Amino acid sequence: MTPRAFRVAHNAGFDLGVLRKCLAAYEIEWKPSVKGLCTVVMGRSLLPGISHKLNDMCDYYGISLHHHQADSDSRACAEILLRYLESGADAEKYIKTYRMD
Repeated sequence: MTPRAFRVAHNAGFDLGVLRKCLAAYEIEWKPSVKGLCTVVMGRSLLPGISHKLNDMCDYYGISLHHHQADSDSRACAEILLRYLESGADAEKYIKTYRMD
């Protein structure tokens, strides 16, 4: 199987929306779409009934977090995704295409 390239974010819709607005504000042309996986969407499917805020998920899994620091937030997102994969989740079914234009 050929590996697929995609982005991973916690609340990807929000992050990509901010990126889309910034690109438009600076008149930067980028890709018309990107493939991505949202750990919030994935988590709501895998662990219904709990909060999926980044800090709450880190508390749930015992992951260290310095909230709203990009390096810590991105590391925590990766750790959360790894927990989902270790539990047997299939990441492929959560990858979607986000429009950037």
